[in-house]
Amino acid sequence: IYTDFQPQITYTTPKLGGFQGSVGVFQPLQSLTAPAQTNTAPGFQGKLTFDQSVGKNASVRLWASGVTQKHETIGAGTGGLVSYTGRGMDLGGKVTVGPISAVANWYTAKGLGTTVLNLLDTDANGNPRGSDGFYVQGLATFGKISVGASYGESNLDRT
Repeated sequence: IYTDFQPQITYTTPKLGGFQGSVGVFQPLQSLTAPAQTNTAPGFQGKLTFDQSVGKNASVRLWASGVTQKHETIGAGTGGLVSYTGRGMDLGGKVTVGPISAVANWYTAKGLGTTVLNLLDTDANGNPRGSDGFYVQGLATFGKISVGASYGESNLDRT
């Protein structure tokens, strides 16, 4: 959904048999659209990766990650306080064989928004919106020349 800079404390493990994990506590984010929020609970994110070389010219990288944060929306259409938890996950992989590489990634979320975290994450009444998407890419590199193609789609559901 995003690439973002966010104040955080994150621990990353050493690599163990190709596996590596990270877990972090993040400064709470506010929704980027109305209604206003007062979020005091931190967000949490985690990621697990696996890297493996196959022979001399091939490699595989797999990953899974997740994010969660509680939100409190003020005056969400009713003038009251509405709480929801935004959460999401993604799965992906990259395979490289010689000069050819392919990447695929898929995500699903509820109450996280689209494009960046917390953009259009709820409707005017504070109901969290679902989102999902994918991305695929192929790249061939021969010397100083690379040729590639990619396609992706992001969907933001109505409530």
